[in-house]
Amino acid sequence: MNIVYAVKIFGALLIVLGMLRIVAGKGLKQVMAPQDWKGAWPVVIGTLFVSCFSMTQPLFFVAYAIYRTWYGEAFAAGSHELNRQMGAINTCVLLFSSLTAALSVGSSQLSKKNETTTWILLTIGCAFGFLFIKYFEYEAKFHHGLLPGSFFGTPRDMLTFAPLQGAHSVAEELPDHTHAFFSLYFVMTGLHAIHVIVGIGVWIWILKRNLRGDFSKRYFTPVDITALYWHLVDLVWIYLFPLLYLIDYVPHGAHH
Repeated sequence: MNIVYAVKIFGALLIVLGMLRIVAGKGLKQVMAPQDWKGAWPVVIGTLFVSCFSMTQPLFFVAYAIYRTWYGEAFAAGSHELNRQMGAINTCVLLFSSLTAALSVGSSQLSKKNETTTWILLTIGCAFGFLFIKYFEYEAKFHHGLLPGSFFGTPRDMLTFAPLQGAHSVAEELPDHTHAFFSLYFVMTGLHAIHVIVGIGVWIWILKRNLRGDFSKRYFTPVDITALYWHLVDLVWIYLFPLLYLIDYVPHGAHH
């Protein structure tokens, strides 16, 4: 597992270096004319936001590694309570959204306004689709009392957080310390969902600017930076899916 974390941190550092290169080189010199430099602040702020995201996410993976080492049986049991089908579908949704995000950059570089609009809308649609699936996944966890910390074992309504009378909790059948798994599950996937929501907001802003005709061969940096941020959000999920959903997973019929 240590190799996985090392690769993730290394990949995050490469992304940060790529962001800095865009701002120092292509972003401010090649794409933007001197008279347009006053509009560079979204690029700088966006780059800093992506860099902070890259550096803070590995901290939760370190916490995951420690707690999984301590409570391996509980983590495996908790993972088996997750819906792997929903997780796999969401993985495909985000991978497709990375493709549409990349295509939006390519079309904006070619000054194809309508095509760029189509790819951005598809990216936003995928983001909402991801959150839609995640909502139903969270709702099932609330209904079965698979909640973080001291709330573990008490079925609750997801919207009101009120205890559900007569609802069955599967928590009693799970090993001790399984609440640690679900604490990390909600923190890591919840933080990721927040970044998805932020990404939707930024994509909507990019869409409005594209409809206004702001992007062309000469200037497309905001689209480029937003797509890079979106790729990073997708990258984090690529690590979350196997670490949370596929712990000790053995496909049906593979037992010996």
